[in-house]
Amino acid sequence: MTAYLQKEKSIQKSISKELNYSGPDLELIVQMDPLSNEHMLHFYLHSLRGNNRYNFKNFGVTKLSESPQEKVKEIYNELSEMAKYDLSADEQSVAEARLSSIGKHLWQLIIPKELKDEYWQFRSHTKSLMITSDEPWIPWEIIRPYNNTEVEPFWCQKFAMSRWLSESANIEILPLGIALPVSSSKTDLEHLSEEMDFVERLNDLHKGVEGKRPLQGYLEVLEWLEHQNFSIMHFACHGEFDEKMPSRSPIILSGQPLRPDDINTKFGEGRQRPLIFINACHTGRTGSSLTWLGGWPVCFVNIAHVGAFIGAMWEVDDQLAVLFAKSFYTALLRDKFPIAQAFRHAREEIRRAKPYNSSWLAYVLYADPEAMMLDS
Repeated sequence: MTAYLQKEKSIQKSISKELNYSGPDLELIVQMDPLSNEHMLHFYLHSLRGNNRYNFKNFGVTKLSESPQEKVKEIYNELSEMAKYDLSADEQSVAEARLSSIGKHLWQLIIPKELKDEYWQFRSHTKSLMITSDEPWIPWEIIRPYNNTEVEPFWCQKFAMSRWLSESANIEILPLGIALPVSSSKTDLEHLSEEMDFVERLNDLHKGVEGKRPLQGYLEVLEWLEHQNFSIMHFACHGEFDEKMPSRSPIILSGQPLRPDDINTKFGEGRQRPLIFINACHTGRTGSSLTWLGGWPVCFVNIAHVGAFIGAMWEVDDQLAVLFAKSFYTALLRDKFPIAQAFRHAREEIRRAKPYNSSWLAYVLYADPEAMMLDS
């Protein structure tokens, strides 16, 4: 463990003690060997709440016949298509059934028997779940458990759920302060101005937030990321995923694309560790790169050490994206929900609007699920 991580963990431990904080109900740790030719996933459960049954206990291994990359790529492509169109009543029912089938297929394919059996034991007394894994492809949020007699909700419905990456220390308090909307001046996003105006007025939800005018330029965004303190940076723009070089996956700003490898900064140690929300397609995805993992989550979580990161794993409907953002910030700031509960609330809002549209399953949260946005 680096000196930085040791210091961060010590700081967070003292804060946790003061707040009587005990972490998420359950942590699911998924490990794989990047140097092995065998595609093996090792599953462990760990509880920070004193449950000795889950003390980094192994709950099985899944050996895949091939890398999950190509299989999951097909799923992402299909889910992107399902976010694009309005459907007739009959088509909507078919689409909802297909979403369920994808989730159940992932449960069958990915989750080992030992963890399947244990799931039916812990499901009723687990409210928050954090998945810690450097496995870059699997959409854990859309796994849907089932057995001979029951079908459960998707994991992202069942739990206040988040992810984390193993190389960074997470935090329980997200700082209040400056909120920065970011967009492009040249875009076809119909509801962009509504989203930017809402983020600029987050002070209406919490007096501890100071909204700024929207940023649009590449250099302007980098200046804030590299040198300034802020609480929230919210992007509303188009995004693309580069499968061969995830660290080159761009989001489109005015004049110049912004890529993960443009971000060379670190938060913490005197700088606030902010929430970064990229409300753009494909920004929640990671993939193999020259140094194993790449993409926006790795850039902001492992390298820049932000407090929380939100992105989308596939294409999302523009109108639903705005509704998701507004619902999330309202729950987080006005209603003072823990971040994963606010995230779950926003997801449910857009599911109710269009349950057949895959946008409601697209969003991914990297954070401590119990983290809250409070005064420093």
